[in-house]
Formats: sequence, C-alpha cells, structure tokens
Amino acid sequence: MSGIASNSRPSSSVANPDTYDVAPQAKVKLTPEEEIKFQKEIKGSEWYKEYQKNYGETPNLDSKDYNYRAAWKSGAKPERYAPDENRLHWPSETSKGESLKAINHPTGWMEDYMQLTGKDPSEPTSLSDKQSAILDLKKAQ
Repeated sequence: MSGIASNSRPSSSVANPDTYDVAPQAKVKLTPEEEIKFQKEIKGSEWYKEYQKNYGETPNLDSKDYNYRAAWKSGAKPERYAPDENRLHWPSETSKGESLKAINHPTGWMEDYMQLTGKDPSEPTSLSDKQSAILDLKKAQ
C-alpha cells in the first residue's frame, strides 16, 4: 500500500530528537484458524475492494514492505487519507508502537517525520537541523 500506508496521527507531543528511535518491527504468527479469518476479513474489506478498483490488481498480503497480518491482529483498521485522494490507508504502527512498515518501505520515513515534528508530511513545516539529520538517516536506510 504505500502508495502510502500511513495514516497514523502525530502524537500530542513531539518526540525529543535527542532520544527518538525508530519503532521496533511488529512480528506476528497467525494460527491456521486466524489465517483463515484474516484472509476472509481482509478480502471482504472495503480497503481490499478499493485497492483492486484503483490499481487493477489485488494487494499483496504477503508483502515484505508492510505487515498486514500484524496490522489485522493488532486491531488496526485502514482510514481515509486526504492527501492521497482520500483513499484508505493502513497505519504505520500498532497501538503498541510497533512498526508495520519494513525499514525500507517507500514511505516508512513518514511516521518518523510525524513523531519528530507533530505534523503530517503533507503539511508544510520547518525542521530543525537535528530533525532533518534524523530523517535523512532514516531515508538512507
């Protein structure tokens, strides 16, 4: 998805650039019963149907870029994201702060940007030198 998979909201407080670190990767192993439920719920979802309509193909639920199973198991749901034509997007992190995007995900830097600035990257803002350096390192990974 990412086209953008991020619809996480900035936290109410901006992260301290001196102590900020990238979120740990979410990991999950579904039981066979959970896998059946996951497939049924995801393939019947509005997001799945919208993805097929917009891109002419089904989403890759086994993507190395985004952990759909961890998102589903955590209870995360896609939400409309206005900067991307109001399409449905999955969050970048679980409610426990675990990253659902791979470190090399094309928009993985967006969550870090939001945590460091308190703003969505689609909104204009100025970054401090320290914030810029952290984001440059993240993008280089």
